[in-house]
Amino acid sequence: MNRLERKERELRIIQQKLQLEERKRKIFKESLSSTKRRQHQKKIFQAGLLFEEAGILESYNREEILKLFKEMARIHKE
Repeated sequence: MNRLERKERELRIIQQKLQLEERKRKIFKESLSSTKRRQHQKKIFQAGLLFEEAGILESYNREEILKLFKEMARIHKE
């Protein structure tokens, strides 16, 4: 095996390692995205449970609740 063949072989190995790392990075990114999505869904579910726990789930009025939350946020900022 001459010098050129060795260098070509080394290059192929490096390219394979690079492809492997890129696949690992993609899998990690997808996993992270999935985890964030599950956490967000969990928060939404827990928020819904608060309405049930407060006894207002059955009479839930989106506009009234939104108005109340916005007022609370405004007061909290002050």
